[in-house]
Amino acid sequence: MYGSVADWPRFYKDCYDHLAPGGYLEQAELNPVLTCDDGSIKPGDAIDECGKLAVRFGEVFGKSLMVEEFMQDDIRRAGFTNVVKKTYKWPIGAWSNDPKLKELGRFNLRHWHEGLEGWTLRFYTKYLGVSDIFQPIASACWKPTLLIERLANCPSGVMKKSRSGMPICGMF
Repeated sequence: MYGSVADWPRFYKDCYDHLAPGGYLEQAELNPVLTCDDGSIKPGDAIDECGKLAVRFGEVFGKSLMVEEFMQDDIRRAGFTNVVKKTYKWPIGAWSNDPKLKELGRFNLRHWHEGLEGWTLRFYTKYLGVSDIFQPIASACWKPTLLIERLANCPSGVMKKSRSGMPICGMF
């Protein structure tokens, strides 16, 4: 749901107030700034830059994409008890030896390849004021065609078979 709620503490309080006694909230969120369990995502890598751009986009349009980082505390402050966080490895690409992670990686890679251009160009065109695809992007001094080429490198940073690390996903 990240990118869709402007006031997460209020959202969680509303959830709490409208649940029947004994009810529960379950939510899965990603941190757009990916990390790997083996440290293979380095500062400045294309995938790292994509994550930082996503954070910036959320700031510009007023709906934080950094939900995963704060949700556990926000959920508790809303009144929920027994808040449990589960962290999952979520590979990008089918390089894992584990059959379930291999299948998940295939789906996730497709998700990245089919979604990344649209997610990013939407933010640049609507929220950063790019009205013509041939004009430079003011905040980053990139042209969208150059941006598309750069974004094409994002998933490759963590899908290589030579890497053993996997992006991490938090679920509450």
